[in-house]
Amino acid sequence: ECHYIIAHNKKMIDYLNRVLGIDKSKLISLEIFDYLIPDFDKKFDATKIQKENPTIIAGTLRLHKAKYVYDLPEHVNFNLYGVGYEGKSKDNIKYFGSFMPDDLPFVMEGSFGLVWDGESADTCSGIYGEYLKINNPHKTSLYLASGIPVVIWKKAALAEFVTKNNCGIVVNNLSEIDEVKAKISDSDYAEIKKNVMIVSQKLRNGYYLL
Repeated sequence: ECHYIIAHNKKMIDYLNRVLGIDKSKLISLEIFDYLIPDFDKKFDATKIQKENPTIIAGTLRLHKAKYVYDLPEHVNFNLYGVGYEGKSKDNIKYFGSFMPDDLPFVMEGSFGLVWDGESADTCSGIYGEYLKINNPHKTSLYLASGIPVVIWKKAALAEFVTKNNCGIVVNNLSEIDEVKAKISDSDYAEIKKNVMIVSQKLRNGYYLL
């Protein structure tokens, strides 16, 4: 028997209440997953995170899990990190291979880390895209804990967290990324990076689980 259920976020609480009939008073929102990174303060290199850099995609890059990676817009530059990439080399896509979890936060270079899922670059479709509407992807925590702002699907559950904490940007589709980035001034980007570091420290200290 349990007295309470820890849900990922408020959207998941609404889903569990609406679909499964669980009493909201028994549901607690985690808000976002914490993400511990050993020796972060010693190894972090802020110069790798610059507004003009490509967008980062980190995680499983296998076709069956991340089909959208094989449908990326050609006018947006991407840096890819992860296992199972089967795509061909393109001018706008650089694949850096896979890294151990403790090393990954310090090798990623880019402007924003992408939180996306499903089959298409136009919207987060399919079962993984639907799940993004209610779950907290560990990838979001990875980027933010690593000091990297995020770009996330507008309908994702964590889009509200990103907007509230001004630690990234939201988009409807991947073709919008450069257009949205262009509207961000250098001072705006510096403010976003400052906010990311505030969230990063919380994530790395286990703030959201406490």
